[in-house]
Amino acid sequence: MGEVVLKYVSQDDFLLNERRRVMKKWISGLSWNERFEVERDRVVFPQPRLLTPKDIAGDLRRLCGQGRSRRLRPGEEATLISAIESLLEEIPTDPIIAAERIEESLSRILRKVCLEELFDHSVAMRQLECHWRIMLTQLRCSARYHDELSQMRDVVRAFSIAEQRGVLVNLNQKNALV
Repeated sequence: MGEVVLKYVSQDDFLLNERRRVMKKWISGLSWNERFEVERDRVVFPQPRLLTPKDIAGDLRRLCGQGRSRRLRPGEEATLISAIESLLEEIPTDPIIAAERIEESLSRILRKVCLEELFDHSVAMRQLECHWRIMLTQLRCSARYHDELSQMRDVVRAFSIAEQRGVLVNLNQKNALV
């Protein structure tokens, strides 16, 4: 009975021998009913499975695809979104960012986070383009734009150029991003 309880004690604990001694002494002093209660109320913590880098890479390939049709991985997507947010914060000081062609904006974003290898992945680039267009359109429709940025002529001109180039999402269309 004591050995059953002991197998649930952490094997990594540096006080393992001391704990085993205390547990054996404690269990040996229990009556049969108390031992039954201890066994019934114990909590089993499953040992975590060790994942190798090969397992992780294989799962990522299965989830995100590979080759030209590879999608953005979650960490890449979060990094790119934060880069887009920081670029959008720079628009009042550098309005050209909003007026650039999509290809130029995407290359600026990828260079900023050192992910230039994504240029070869068309699906990932399409995802990035959608994020850029949506977030730029959100800024254009935000209260911040109407309260603060609409007072700056350069910013207004840059957003009108972006709208003419089709960079902003046309919210009047049924399938705006397609």
